[in-house]
Amino acid sequence: MKGFVTSSEKALEASYLVSLRIAKTEQFHTIGENLILLVAKDIILTLFSEKATIELDNITL
Repeated sequence: MKGFVTSSEKALEASYLVSLRIAKTEQFHTIGENLILLVAKDIILTLFSEKATIELDNITL
């Protein structure tokens, strides 16, 4: 049985996902165009739900 996950643990997981994506990129000048939306989706998916990420698909940079 999986125990309770606190919002602090979810925030830590989101932080890890953001850091991982930044570390994997080799083109730092394109972070805003190619990375920010993926990172935002990771954060929202981790803290809320997949349904909450749908609106991000409408954002272009």
